[in-house]
Order: sequence, then structure tokens, then C-alpha cells
Amino acid sequence: MLPLDKINQTVPGELSGLAASAGASPEYGRIPAAVARFGLSRSRLYVLAADDLIRFIKDGGTTLVDFGSVREYLKSLRPAEIRPSREGKVA
Repeated sequence: MLPLDKINQTVPGELSGLAASAGASPEYGRIPAAVARFGLSRSRLYVLAADDLIRFIKDGGTTLVDFGSVREYLKSLRPAEIRPSREGKVA
């Protein structure tokens, strides 16, 4: 068994690590959270999961989206090509 002074020295360091990770984004979330976070529709998420481009996991009856897999999918997309506006035309 650890002496009390050793426990008191160890715990604050462990708690500071927990506090730092507490502000981090969750790596998994429900489908509505993924829709809100990434701007993809619910249907699109299911299509991407069916094509093995993103990952879903199940916890009982709850479907969770692996946010890391969505980020990786979005990083793999090519940049949008935006044409310059025509001269004299006001948007």
C-alpha cells in the first residue's frame, strides 16, 4: 500500500492530465452531433459508412460515429475549385 504522502503527490499530477483531456473533443458522438459538427446530412453519413469511408460503432441500441474517421474522410477530399467572378457582374 502506498503511503499517504506518496498518494497526495501522485494524484494532483494525474488530475491535471485529466483536466487537460477534459476540454478535448470527444472522439465518438451520436449521429445528430456528427451532422451538426461536420455539416454532412444524416443520409450522407450512412452512405459513407456503408461504403466503409467512415466508421460507426454500436453501444447497445446507440449508434456512435467515429469522429476521427469523418475528419480523415474530409481531409481526403480535393479542395473546391472556385471560379473568379465575371468582371462587371455584381453578386
